[in-house]
Amino acid sequence: MNSTSNELKNQQRMKFLVLSFLLVCFVVIILTFQLPSDEELILINDLIFFQYTTLEPLLIIVFYLMGIWPVVQATLLYGDGNEKRIPDWPFLLLSFFTGAYILSVYILMRESRKAKKYQNSLTKLFDSTSWGICLVILTITLFIMGILLGDPQGYIELFQKYLFVRVMTIDFLLFTMITPITVYIHSVNNSIEVSPFVLVLGMIPILGALYYILKVS
Repeated sequence: MNSTSNELKNQQRMKFLVLSFLLVCFVVIILTFQLPSDEELILINDLIFFQYTTLEPLLIIVFYLMGIWPVVQATLLYGDGNEKRIPDWPFLLLSFFTGAYILSVYILMRESRKAKKYQNSLTKLFDSTSWGICLVILTITLFIMGILLGDPQGYIELFQKYLFVRVMTIDFLLFTMITPITVYIHSVNNSIEVSPFVLVLGMIPILGALYYILKVS
């Protein structure tokens, strides 16, 4: 009984931290808000339609990594195979377009109790070691490309100039912040013992979560 009570308290603390950080992110965005210029719309269009000749490589890498983040979170949340009173899949799909903001809302709304297990081809894929290895290879490749080809100063200049880059960067950080929580949720739903070290490791962008995924797959 005490362990269940402590578990619920810990989850409530985590939810409070997510909400606090989410509010800070929104304040930062609002304070820096500006309507996108024609130049910024061209930048977004070039990213979406793979016209990379004049773009900063580090911006492209971060943009790709933002596509991997929702997949990693889906592996943790949907891949745990638990039925939920509030289904997670609509939030996971929306996170590909709205980022971690909508996912944070789901984490705050979700129930804490364990539920009936289910399994389908997608949960089996997410639970496989080969899936985790593929994500690790793809992520490490992008990180290496970012280190070798990227210009941090060029990215900072884009961050200062464009709202889109600021929102994307904050979203990347928010995905990183909620990862220890989604790792914890997955471990509780699957009765997996995780050390505080593994949760702290979740703060390493993407790779921390993938370490956990490979460890338990």
